Amino acid sequence: MKKILILTGIIVIGLASYRKKSYLENEFIKIKWTIFKALSQYLQKPDFEIIAKDAFPNLKFNDPISLKFIKIKDKETLFVLERRGELKKIDLIHKKAFTILSLNNIVNQDLLKGAIDFTFLYTKNTSLLFVIYSKKVKKINHLIVSSFPVSDFNKNIQLSSETIIFDIVSKHHQGGTVEFGKDGFLYISIGDGEDTDPKNNAQDLSKLYGKILRIDIQNKGNLGYSIPSDNPYFGNKKGYREEIYAFGFRNPFRFSIDEMNNMLWVGDVGQENFEEINIVRKGGNYGWKIMEGDSCLNSQSGCQNQNLQRPIYSYKHGIEGFSITGGQIYMGNKIPHLKGKYIYGDYVRGVIWALEFENQKSIQNELIGQNIGNVTAFDSDASNELYYCDMIGGKIKKIVPKKENINE
Repeated sequence: MKKILILTGIIVIGLASYRKKSYLENEFIKIKWTIFKALSQYLQKPDFEIIAKDAFPNLKFNDPISLKFIKIKDKETLFVLERRGELKKIDLIHKKAFTILSLNNIVNQDLLKGAIDFTFLYTKNTSLLFVIYSKKVKKINHLIVSSFPVSDFNKNIQLSSETIIFDIVSKHHQGGTVEFGKDGFLYISIGDGEDTDPKNNAQDLSKLYGKILRIDIQNKGNLGYSIPSDNPYFGNKKGYREEIYAFGFRNPFRFSIDEMNNMLWVGDVGQENFEEINIVRKGGNYGWKIMEGDSCLNSQSGCQNQNLQRPIYSYKHGIEGFSITGGQIYMGNKIPHLKGKYIYGDYVRGVIWALEFENQKSIQNELIGQNIGNVTAFDSDASNELYYCDMIGGKIKKIVPKKENINE
């Protein structure tokens, strides 16, 4: 009996350590998530509740992971990317979906891999589609950022037209969002590439891991792109990557650029303790893996004097959630209470929050939606109303007010 108790204790300690990736540990994490999610239903109620409305009741998607509204010839069009590699154009009038690109036979279909994000550089002639996805090369996962020319949005895009921009070996923590800023440059978020970042990739300026990149895709240069002259490490002689805009991120899965103030907001997925929201400044160091959230990872060496940018908001793993999905500033008119607030979600807990802020400092964080599915991305339509992907539910949902909130 004593031996059994000792063995049981060893197993429990091993599971709680989060150090060895094993079947038992993964099951332990799932159980922990389930327990906290159930507890949160009773311990936290929405401060101001929204409804997650099925935007396309007749459409079912296969792991929708990202969505983007763009205007094509002054006509609003929605595109949805599925994790397994299909990019679909949605006819907003007839509520039908049409596949314009299929990467199914290329992307790594393993869990936490696959297609991740996309964006367009739209012109009246030939537009460009940019995609970030993971791909196996000789059993090793690579993170790919590539472009495809698009001359007709009503036809299939040919795989043979792909141009690779970045090809990065990445075991884990892919990132990654691709988005154009108001300056016309392409911003790309890349994760630290490892499970616990043992090589300190996110702090290594000679590597692209754990960074927000900024490149000029319209002026090709020798790399197929050029470096903006005001990038923080442009022209340096130290071997730092000139593409780097900011660094010190673990897994900056989703970011958005606030068009009103041109601020880049990123939700950085944490490791054992915290999820965090950062407003990104050029050249800023956002702490990983010196810090997680507002907490020093090594209390002995400290992190107070390393000129680190602190998150505008962070939350501890537990009741609030375990995996942040960065969102957007709500600028619509349907829900006045949320106007100007940063709307984001937690993938594991299945909730949506609204962060009120002023002068780049958080004021109040409100729970506004529970049991809304597994959020993987947000985007706004032409009326600035918010939609999001519910990946496990296979749906695109729209955030709408509850009736009692309309005349608030």
